[in-house]
Amino acid sequence: MNTLQQYGCSLIMFFLALAGTAPAQTNDSSVTAEQVNEAFGMPLWADDSLWENNIDDVARRLGARLESEAGAETSYTARPALVLGVRPENVRLTGREGKACAVMIMFANKGDTLGVRPDSSRMPSIEYQKALAEFRKKEQNLSRTIKIQNSLVEDALKNLLGEYSKQRFGEGDKTSEWVKTWTWKSHAILLAEAEGASLSLRIVPLEAARARGKSEKTSDAALKAQLKARVLKRDNGDVIVTEIPMISQGRKGYCVPATWARYLRYMGIQADEYVLANAAQTKKGGGTSASEILAATTALANQNRRSVKKICNQITIPTVSAYINSGLPLMWRMYSIGPFELCDRRADRMGGQSSEEWKAALKPYRKAAKGLKLDPEQRHMCMIIGYNALTGEIATSDSWGLEHAEKWYTVEEVQAVTGGEMYLVAW
Repeated sequence: MNTLQQYGCSLIMFFLALAGTAPAQTNDSSVTAEQVNEAFGMPLWADDSLWENNIDDVARRLGARLESEAGAETSYTARPALVLGVRPENVRLTGREGKACAVMIMFANKGDTLGVRPDSSRMPSIEYQKALAEFRKKEQNLSRTIKIQNSLVEDALKNLLGEYSKQRFGEGDKTSEWVKTWTWKSHAILLAEAEGASLSLRIVPLEAARARGKSEKTSDAALKAQLKARVLKRDNGDVIVTEIPMISQGRKGYCVPATWARYLRYMGIQADEYVLANAAQTKKGGGTSASEILAATTALANQNRRSVKKICNQITIPTVSAYINSGLPLMWRMYSIGPFELCDRRADRMGGQSSEEWKAALKPYRKAAKGLKLDPEQRHMCMIIGYNALTGEIATSDSWGLEHAEKWYTVEEVQAVTGGEMYLVAW
């Protein structure tokens, strides 16, 4: 290569770096899988390529539990004692078509680390004051904790793989992050600190890092066909949308970002509940601004040639069925905590009864729905994922784990606790 060609290549790499799209630097490939496992403090790698490993095998090595099975995508969660010398809040393994494809390690953050702010109406005064004092202490220490953990993780990775490079990862202004990047063989290791909010470490294939984590684009026609194929019709009259990824929000008040992340991923758009929570300025202790989350999710949807639409129609079987039949679940603002918690019924709720017999059995519940009282302090967001026109029921899905993936209520119960807003992601 002559001097002019070298100069041209240098300029190209310079401008790529300015744009945040330069290929991640290559670190010492002589480091072995055993050394990486020892540094990380968990047996994540069986060999030099995590991406050739069966996701179930990786989960077994870490003692992880199943979080979600949705079509070709599977996820597991684990909580090792230490990762890179720091206690993590959560480790999520993601697989696609049976192979591992990503790892998310979440360290200190305003959700898991703090939990939900204590509620004086749900505990005795003395117990509440004690819980509130503990919450405030963790809240005051959060920024310092994140800084300390960031330094420990960064030093551990430098000792293992050398210096890092920096790049932008993710889509959209609000839902992308500057990350410190190390590479080892076919893996990119991305450390992201959101000041005062979270510290996370992602492990993704090099190709994903070079593509900045952007979603693969799907045509409208192809997506519509995929969504319709996900609609399941049961003999008892149930019609539900399937293959919606589950995210268990745990003990933090992340129902809004977690449910939006599930919906976006269902639509083929890469989304993470922690990034969405930071973008939407979810409060410490729970509570997400409706306008901020809509701005963040709308921008992310638009990046992928999709749009977020608001629906203000009353929840009825005809209203819901118009979307469910096309494979489109509905984001639903409602009031969940309190008496409504005792109303849900599972998919096998009918037992051996016919739909006509079950409809008759629901009469007392329809009548009791008139007594459900709304508590403005107990707002919640979940998805409407199905309906049964024969029995007059609506199916919902909460971001609390697989046991909450499908729950049924009468239309009257749903109408009694609705927040009056629904949203969907479409074209």
